[in-house]
Amino acid sequence: MRLIGFLILGLFPLTLFAQQSKRSAVLYGSVLTDPNDRPVAGAEVIVSPTLSARTDSAGEFTIMGVPAGAYQVVVRHVGNAPLSAPMAFAPGDSLGRDFVLAVEATQLDTVHIVAPAVSDFIRFGKMAGFEERKKDGFGTFFDAATLEKQHDRRLSEIVQSRAQVRVMQLGSGAAIATRRGISLNAPSGDGTDRRRGAQPACYSAVWIDGLRVYYPASGKALFDINSLSPDMLQGVEFYPSSATTPTQYSGLGANCGTLLIWTK
Repeated sequence: MRLIGFLILGLFPLTLFAQQSKRSAVLYGSVLTDPNDRPVAGAEVIVSPTLSARTDSAGEFTIMGVPAGAYQVVVRHVGNAPLSAPMAFAPGDSLGRDFVLAVEATQLDTVHIVAPAVSDFIRFGKMAGFEERKKDGFGTFFDAATLEKQHDRRLSEIVQSRAQVRVMQLGSGAAIATRRGISLNAPSGDGTDRRRGAQPACYSAVWIDGLRVYYPASGKALFDINSLSPDMLQGVEFYPSSATTPTQYSGLGANCGTLLIWTK
């Protein structure tokens, strides 16, 4: 009898868990981009400030534990226009949805680039400028060896460990800002960022492989640097002001610092 009683009590938590699971829903699917519906890896799918996921290499995602209710699901990816879609979930729903993102043209400032020697390009590729700027010593630099040693840490933690920055939380993500004072109209991201807890700050401009993906402006979506894994990168540079930012990356947004990211 004692054994039977133990088994019954042992099953009770499993039964309770099953009942709780039925109260929540699941959203799964994929993120694609025009043309030809190509899969988008690393896209962020946001159901609420605490419920989000990133697509895998096949562009697929799954979000479990969605409470019943109506949501405005937001899908974002660097280089694509963000997408917002209303969705309603009933208890126990398992909904599949494909999201197709449009390519967003990135408008860049006019820049003046002085080409390094041909031998530098052969030796370093796109990292030629990185090595030259590292010698000048105006910024904070993280080379591939440094990043690989800290592959188990988030990029925001690595940058913060040596650079004078503020890490601003965006739900499970993070954006980089300088420690300068802010004005009354300081940016705090778009509506999605604010729902995820973004606060007004002096957010730094972000460039990836020579293309600017973020500059501080009212209503502009912040760039989540934790969307990039350290083992994906060849190097990272941070400059705390427009005065220290290299000329070819200065201009709009450099007053709050500049983050240069170089991928493998």
